Amino acid sequence: MKQNISIFWIIWSAIFISLFVYPFVLPTVKPEEGSVDVLFMAMLIGPFAFSVVVRWVIIPKIKTIQSVFIFFIIGIAVAESLVFFGLFIFPYFQSIMFAASVVAVFQFIPLFLKIE
Repeated sequence: MKQNISIFWIIWSAIFISLFVYPFVLPTVKPEEGSVDVLFMAMLIGPFAFSVVVRWVIIPKIKTIQSVFIFFIIGIAVAESLVFFGLFIFPYFQSIMFAASVVAVFQFIPLFLKIE
């Protein structure tokens, strides 16, 4: 069980650290002024809400570590997608998308796993 938990920590750490690397490594366009529209709100709230539901509703109900791992990967990947939406689709709002992505990924910190 200890090895399984270390895998969660390695994956979470890599994704969390990469959130801070992406803005410096990936090319971005100079942001033009944008407006908050329905598409922006949907691409901000949708993935964020999905990752919150996965973390706080679905994962606590799962009994096996293998199933928890699957939903952990799905939830953290969707949470990480917010930073890419900010970099490539909504560059004017990339700081908002970055902050939402950091919060969404941070909630998946593997402290919820119990060592048995």
